[in-house]
Amino acid sequence: MQCKTESIELEKINTNNDFYKITTCNEIDEISHSIHEIGIINPPVLVQDEQKFIIVSGFRRIKAAEKNGFSHIQAKIVHYPQKSIECVKIAISDNSFQRKLNLIEQARSIRLLTLFIAAPEEIADTASKLNLPGNISVIEKLNTISRSDPIIQDFILSDSLSMTTILLIEKLEEKQRIPIARFIQSLNVGLNIQRELFILLTEISFREGIDPIELLAEKFIADILKNDNLEPKQKAVQIRKLLRMRRFPELSRAESHFFDCMKKLKLDPSIKLHPPKDFESTTYSFNLFFNSYEELLGCRKKLDEVIDNPVMRKIIE
Repeated sequence: MQCKTESIELEKINTNNDFYKITTCNEIDEISHSIHEIGIINPPVLVQDEQKFIIVSGFRRIKAAEKNGFSHIQAKIVHYPQKSIECVKIAISDNSFQRKLNLIEQARSIRLLTLFIAAPEEIADTASKLNLPGNISVIEKLNTISRSDPIIQDFILSDSLSMTTILLIEKLEEKQRIPIARFIQSLNVGLNIQRELFILLTEISFREGIDPIELLAEKFIADILKNDNLEPKQKAVQIRKLLRMRRFPELSRAESHFFDCMKKLKLDPSIKLHPPKDFESTTYSFNLFFNSYEELLGCRKKLDEVIDNPVMRKIIE
C-alpha cells in the first residue's frame, strides 16, 4: 500500500462521503472510550480529494475522534485515485480480516468490487483473496442484496428476513417490495413459512390478476394483522391457512373433510392415520404404536374397529 502517515485536521475530512463504507455498525461508545483512554492505535486510511480527504477505512474511529473533541488525527494517506480498485481492496480487507462480515457488509464489499471489475471470475478470485465468498452464485446473490432498499437490508440485519426471502422479494416490482417485506417479517416465522407465504401471495395475485399489496389490504388478512390479541406466529398460522384455502380450494376442502372425519373416528393414541401428501394421491397409511405382543394384539383389534367404522369408508371414498 502506497501511503504516508500524517497528522490531518478533522475538518479537512469529508465525513459525509461514505463511498467506501463497509461496516453496518454505527455504535461508537466502546471505541470512543478506547480512543479517549489510549488514542487511535490503528490510523484510518484516507485518500486525497480535490478539497478534502475521503475516508477509505476508519469511519467509526474518525467519528469517535470527533466525539472526543480531537482537532487532528494521525491518518494513512494513500496515493491512489479518489475512486480506485486499490482503495476498494483496502476498505474491504481492513474489515474482513478483523472479523466476520455480516451479509450486508459482504454485499457492500461485492458491490464495490463490481464497480471496478467486470468479469465474474475475476470478481470471485479477488473476493476470495479478500476473505469474502468466492463462489460466483453467492456473489450474484450478494450483489442483488446490495441493491435492496435500506429498509429491507435492515430486516436482514435483524434476522427477521432470510437471504432467500429477500432474493424472492427483489423479483417483484419496486413498489411491492417493502410492503411485502414488512408483511412477512412482521409475522416472525422461519425460512420455510416465509417462502410459502411469498409464493401463496404471488400465485394468488397472478391467478386473480390483482396486485399482491391489494391482497394484503383485503379484510380477511387486514383483520388478522390488526388483532392485538394474537401473537405474530398465531397470525401467520391463520393467514397461511386462509391463503392456502384461496390458492388451493380443492385441497382445502379435502383437508377439511379429512379432519372432520378424524374427529368422528376418535382414534386411540396407539393408532395414527396419515392422509396422502397434499391429497394428490389415494394412498393412506396407518402407524401402530406398541411395546409388547399383547399391545400389538390390542392394536389389531382397535384397527379392525376403525376399518369397520363407516366413517373410515367415508374418508377413503
